[in-house]
Amino acid sequence: MDFLDVFALVVLAVLLIAVIVAIAILGMLPGRIARGRKHRQADAISVGGWLGLLFPVIWPLVMIWAYTSDAGGEDNRDLLAGQQRGDSK
Repeated sequence: MDFLDVFALVVLAVLLIAVIVAIAILGMLPGRIARGRKHRQADAISVGGWLGLLFPVIWPLVMIWAYTSDAGGEDNRDLLAGQQRGDSK
């Protein structure tokens, strides 16, 4: 093997490692965003991010889900509990 063959193998190995790292980052991204935004369903979003790598149609939907506000969170439960007690807010 001459120098160019070894150089080509090194470049191929570096590109393969870069692709694997990029895939891992893309799989983690929705879950990390959801945890950073303290989303109530962050675990489900994280699983969806990894499944989105197998089924690419899911991944953009999970990214949107990670950025959505947490409708139906604690504030709405408090409001409902207050309405059941007869309080008005």
